[in-house]
Amino acid sequence: MRQIFTAVFLVAFAILAANAYALPKDGSSVDTVFGSAAREAVYLGEILRDVADTLEKDEQLSAQGEEYFFRHLWNRTKVAVKDAAKNMKISAKEVYNEAKDNIKKTAKEAKHKLGEKAALIVSEMLTKITSGYSKDDTEGYMSFLKVFLNLIRRSASRLVRVGMGLEKSQLS
Repeated sequence: MRQIFTAVFLVAFAILAANAYALPKDGSSVDTVFGSAAREAVYLGEILRDVADTLEKDEQLSAQGEEYFFRHLWNRTKVAVKDAAKNMKISAKEVYNEAKDNIKKTAKEAKHKLGEKAALIVSEMLTKITSGYSKDDTEGYMSFLKVFLNLIRRSASRLVRVGMGLEKSQLS
């Protein structure tokens, strides 16, 4: 009986020791949270810049008639966000720190989530601009497109600046 009790105790101790060894050393510290938020802000800023560049270079968008302009703009924007999120360069080291076992899966999920957030941001921007836009505006759709692209670029710049600032404050 004593041998069984000792064996069970040793096995339980070994399991607890193995679990304690597997725990991450830094846990969810404030620095880790700020570092993750900083990287996310920079990535979102880069995605938004890519979206603005893609929409600006889109010749079909500038040739689109007035009747379907907004529908075409939104469809092109969704495609641009999806493509920009797929093309994001997330380093293996950053993903490795978050999930050692599933590097590729985590990178794919991170890109997908960044794409969703970027689509939400662009959607809110488009809603904000269209709410102040009237059909009687004489400036036309190209002027509207310029205002929209400028808003995306300014937001992207702010996100990158905030992300870089968070990263610098984390290093200090």
